[in-house]
Amino acid sequence: MDNSNSPPDTPDALSAFVAELVGTATALMSIVDHMERIASSRRSPPDAPSVPQVLAVILRDVLAPLEETRAREDLETAAQVLAEVGEIACGEIFLVPLAGHGNGRPPAPRRSRRRRR
Repeated sequence: MDNSNSPPDTPDALSAFVAELVGTATALMSIVDHMERIASSRRSPPDAPSVPQVLAVILRDVLAPLEETRAREDLETAAQVLAEVGEIACGEIFLVPLAGHGNGRPPAPRRSRRRRR
C-alpha cells in the first residue's frame, strides 16, 4: 500500500527539485563551456574578468525580473537551498581521477631512456 500523498504520476518534491536543478545546471554548463572556449581562444583581452565573474553579472542582469515576481524571502530561501545543495553535493560526490592522470592533471611527458652502449 502506498502511503504517499502524491498521485502516482506526480513526482515527489525532491525529484521535481532535482529535475529542475539538473536542467538548469545543464544550461549553465553549456554557457560556461562557450565562455571558456572564447577565453581560451585569445579573443578576450588578457585582463578580462574571469568566467565566473562575467557569468555572475550576466545572471544578475537576466534574473532581475525575479525581484518583481518573487518575494524577497523566496529569493533568500532559494539562495539558502542552493547553498545547501552545493555543500551537500561537494561533501558527498567525489571526482575520481582519470586512469593514468593521478590527481586529475595530465601526466607529465615521459623521457625516453636510452641505454648507452
